[in-house]
Amino acid sequence: MANLGCGQPCRSDADAELFSESVLSLDGGCRSDCSWDTVAALGAQLLGVEAQPMGVASGERDFGGHRLSGYAARIGRLTVVTTSGRDEWQPDQYARFKAEREQPFYDLLELVEPVPGGRIVDLGCGTGVLTAVLHAKTLADETVGLDRSEAMLEQSAKHAGGGVRFQRGDITEFTGLDSSGLDVVFANASIQWVPDHASLFPRLASTLKPGGQLAVQMPANEDHPSHAVAREVAKQSPHAEALGGFVYRHSIESAEWYAEQLARLGFAEQHVRVQVYLHRLPGPEDVIEWVKGSLLTGYRDRMAVEDYEAFLSYYRQQLLSELSDERPFLYPFKRVLLWGRRE
Repeated sequence: MANLGCGQPCRSDADAELFSESVLSLDGGCRSDCSWDTVAALGAQLLGVEAQPMGVASGERDFGGHRLSGYAARIGRLTVVTTSGRDEWQPDQYARFKAEREQPFYDLLELVEPVPGGRIVDLGCGTGVLTAVLHAKTLADETVGLDRSEAMLEQSAKHAGGGVRFQRGDITEFTGLDSSGLDVVFANASIQWVPDHASLFPRLASTLKPGGQLAVQMPANEDHPSHAVAREVAKQSPHAEALGGFVYRHSIESAEWYAEQLARLGFAEQHVRVQVYLHRLPGPEDVIEWVKGSLLTGYRDRMAVEDYEAFLSYYRQQLLSELSDERPFLYPFKRVLLWGRRE
C-alpha cells in the first residue's frame, strides 16, 4: 500500500502518483486538463471521504471537513503533501536583505578568472540581476542562468540579452548545456539545497572543459539558533505530524571535505575557505525575516497554510527566547566559498 504524506494508505502507488500529478497541475505543472474538482474527487476517492465545495476562493476544497489549499491538505491527523515541481521562492521576501545576500556573490566572483569568449552557466540564478554582473565581469560570450523557480525567472527577462539568457531547470538534473564543455560553472547560494554532494560535484566537474573553473558559495550556518531552533520545532508535535516527519538540513560538508573532493576530481589549483559575514540587523526579530526568505521555505511548502502559521509562531517564540535583545542585533552567518580549476 502507498501513502500520501505521512501514513494514510491509499489504494496503490499509481493512485498516489495520479493524485500528486493532479495537484501539481494546479500550479501550471503536469496536467492542463485538471481542475480542483478533479483533485477533490481523487482525494475523496483515495481517502474515503466526501469532497464538497466550501464556497471559498478558487483553489480550495473540503476533504471530510478539512480544506485542501495549495499543495497540502489536512485530513484528520494526516497531511497530504506534494512538493515536487512546486515554486516555493518569494523574490520580494528574499530581497529584503539584498545587500547582505549579494556580498558573498561578489566575494565569489573575485575568485573567478575572466574567460573572454567563453561559456558560463549560473546555477540557481534567481532573478538574473547578478547573472548579468557575472557575464560582464568574466567577458564571456554566452552566460546561461538556470533556475527552477518560475517566480524568479519571471524577473530575469529584463536582464537577458547581450549574450545572457535564462532557462528553467533543476540543478539535481544538470549535466551541461549541450555536448560542449563549459568554461565556468558558477553556483552562488544554490547547491546547499541539493542532496548528496559526493555525487553532485563529480557531475558538475564533468561539464567543464579542461582548464574550466568551478565556483561555489554555500551558506553553512546550521549551528546558529536561527537554523537549530527550526529543526527542533519541526520535530515537535503537532508540527512533526504536519510535516510528515520532515526536518530540513542543508546538504553541506566541511571545508576540508570540499578541498579533498576538488583534488580528487582534478582541481589541483583551488581555493576553499569559510567566511563569517557579520550582519547588523535592526533587532533579533529581523533574523526571522531573514530565514523566511530562505531556510523556512523548505518548511512552508510542505505544510498547509494554517499549519505553517502555527509553526512560524512557535518558531518565533522559541528563537527570540534564545537570542539577546541587542539592538542593532549582530547576526553572524558562516559561508563556504570555493573555487577550482580543472586540469
